[in-house]
Amino acid sequence: GLRKTLKSLIVIPLCISAVSGIVIFALELTAVPRPQFSYYIDLLDTRMTARYWNVLPQDAQVLDRIPYRSVTIFGRPSRAYSGIYSPLPEWSELIASPSVENAVQAGYQYVYMDSAWWVELTPEVRLTYQASCVRVVDEVQFKNIEFRRLLDLRLCGS
Repeated sequence: GLRKTLKSLIVIPLCISAVSGIVIFALELTAVPRPQFSYYIDLLDTRMTARYWNVLPQDAQVLDRIPYRSVTIFGRPSRAYSGIYSPLPEWSELIASPSVENAVQAGYQYVYMDSAWWVELTPEVRLTYQASCVRVVDEVQFKNIEFRRLLDLRLCGS
């Protein structure tokens, strides 16, 4: 009767949901041994991640033109956005003119520089990164065309 029909209307969708959940879980398990990085993390970034994830000082701020990239690579929070789509005005100004002096004044101890950002910098700003206080912590390259550099600005303060 009616009771059996109601039971069927409840049990059948529950069974379908359970089976589909098990199938999806099984498919996800096959991906566990091969982690996939996000679209904004490439091979050079993965090398830096392997070397520097959770290595920098706990309070370190890393300046990057793609702020969520440095958070992902180094595991340190960033003061770049007030919301997911809202960059802070002071961060946007700093990225427009990221000289060593400006970065240090803004409270950044490190800069994660990529080749695309380097090419966009003015010669004057590039010159500030050649100061003796700037230390190259590490660099990875791809065919001498692309690079990522982790730069330490802590000696440039004061």
